[in-house]
Amino acid sequence: MSGLRSHPLRLVALGDSLTEGWGLSPGQAWPALVEGLLAARGLKLRIKNHGISGDTTLDGVARLGYVLDESPQAVLVQFGANDLMQGLPVDLVERNLETILTRLAEAGIRAMLLGVQTLLDREPGAGPLLARTFEEAAARHQVFLAPCILNDVLGRPELLLPDGVHPNARGMAVMAQGLAPLVAELVAGL
Repeated sequence: MSGLRSHPLRLVALGDSLTEGWGLSPGQAWPALVEGLLAARGLKLRIKNHGISGDTTLDGVARLGYVLDESPQAVLVQFGANDLMQGLPVDLVERNLETILTRLAEAGIRAMLLGVQTLLDREPGAGPLLARTFEEAAARHQVFLAPCILNDVLGRPELLLPDGVHPNARGMAVMAQGLAPLVAELVAGL
């Protein structure tokens, strides 16, 4: 039904380097690829990429005003790895997610949390706690959750840049294949 809209749905992807497409051109990042995959299925939408390398949930809170200025109908929220690497306390990450999801809900905007659980699980201690924080925030706010957008690419060197964490263009295409049906479900009925 939403594929018959005269105007495309407006989405924003708010996140870090995994959303930005670090080391790649903007058209190779998963937001652009998901948009293309769904367009091929007749779903008109635009995903504005607000991914910035190095960002944490704290930066996400700071940039939320810009996201709201875009008047999106849905926001894809992807953070976690930098929160862990920069040593942000789990309770601060929880408050940041709470702020982001509450403000989106107050604005009537659908949300989906995109986690990086497999990456977080590599770090004993805070990593699993952060992953659980994402799960609990999604449940509390009744938003969609993709626990790990990296499941199909981590550990596969042919899909990663030399750093072993960031997807290359092929890896982003694999991520987009996994995310496209989730995004379609998120925007169903809008």
